[in-house]
Amino acid sequence: MSRVLIVDDVPVLRRKLVRLARTLDGVETTEAASSQEAIDLIRTNDFDLVVTDLVMESNTEEDGRAVLREAKRANPDSPVIAVTSFGSPESSAETMKLGAYDYIERGSPDVNLGEVLPRTIAGALEHRAEMLKGRELRG
Repeated sequence: MSRVLIVDDVPVLRRKLVRLARTLDGVETTEAASSQEAIDLIRTNDFDLVVTDLVMESNTEEDGRAVLREAKRANPDSPVIAVTSFGSPESSAETMKLGAYDYIERGSPDVNLGEVLPRTIAGALEHRAEMLKGRELRG
């Protein structure tokens, strides 16, 4: 079972992300409605993957980036997928520099979130499993 944390301050959007993650077999989700709630959960739980909105309660990308930084600090092997409705090339570059596995613009006309998110989650979890397996073989 893979443990996935879904973070979004808008309930309808958070439920949609949870529903899409649960289309995958073996995925158990936990929800957080704010960056602080997510950070608290990350500090007390071990998640295999974090999916976080970037722009939350402060209306800046700092909330999502704080979640990303804490997730990478707590467990560097766990991928983080950033999701935003307010994407830009600069935002994408900065988020990826901080260690995000992927950056998804849910408002983009060429992004079908229902197809992209489950595929990205599956790829991120597979990538994590391969990294951990490689480490076990070497160590």
